Amino acid sequence: MASANSGFTYGVQGWANSPTGRGIYGVAASFTGVSYGVDGQSFSSSGTGVHGEAFAPNGFTFGGDFATNSPDGRGVRGNATATTGLAVGGRFATASTAGIGVWATSNASSGTTYAVLGDNSVNGSGWGLYALGHSGASGVKAFRIDHPDDPENKYLLHYSSESPMPQNFYVGNVVTDSKGYAWVELPDYFSEINANFKYQLTVVDDADSSAFVQAKVSKKIRDGRFQVRTSAPNTEISWRVDADRNDLYVRNRPPKDVMDKEGREKGTYQHPEFYGFKPERGMSYEPERAKRPIKPKAK
Repeated sequence: MASANSGFTYGVQGWANSPTGRGIYGVAASFTGVSYGVDGQSFSSSGTGVHGEAFAPNGFTFGGDFATNSPDGRGVRGNATATTGLAVGGRFATASTAGIGVWATSNASSGTTYAVLGDNSVNGSGWGLYALGHSGASGVKAFRIDHPDDPENKYLLHYSSESPMPQNFYVGNVVTDSKGYAWVELPDYFSEINANFKYQLTVVDDADSSAFVQAKVSKKIRDGRFQVRTSAPNTEISWRVDADRNDLYVRNRPPKDVMDKEGREKGTYQHPEFYGFKPERGMSYEPERAKRPIKPKAK
């Protein structure tokens, strides 16, 4: 424990020069109680409770290595208990041009597993997961809810639409007047964040009359609205406008639909098994993982 209230202090500092050594190794052998393999604390406003670094310029090294054998355990637990300020439960970073700030893996071959789970269920206006830059997935993107017909036993999934360019869309219904005209009002911010507008109109005739009504866009989008016209008055129209996303982020960092693989990812596959290759051809393959020494379980 470093009890000083200021300065660059360490609760614990450990060092190991061996290629298979540990700077700090702690074991809590008891199978009951609230026990800690390592407990580090710092009261300094710029202090660190636990600090670990791996200085080797190569090899499969770890600044910190944590594990748990309990079925209800956590390999790492980080808590920021302050109720104000920019408190962070855990922070990870990499300076490498091919680095990964956080690498999470779920190794179970069956079951409903989560490599990363972000929980923000207490605050409805917050974010369970949020990316300051781009976000992506090699698989499908979906929202998941408890199935309304069988919420205890099933999930209902709906999947995102994909496009080579980021798109925004807006939908609604409008009824034309006695002359067959109607204005469609769009959000105030529409023109600022959108470009290249595309229109779709569908006539809604719940009475199923014998006459077929035509609809068209009679005036394009101007000042946040556009006009539709129908060949018969008082006609309901369902409309949709698709547009290319054009906010400041996209203007400054234009998206690409094709990008070259670089560095360690070049020549690899995201899912090599789909192409008939072994895991060694995968971009996330770790050849050194099998060579790592396994820590014995506490007895």
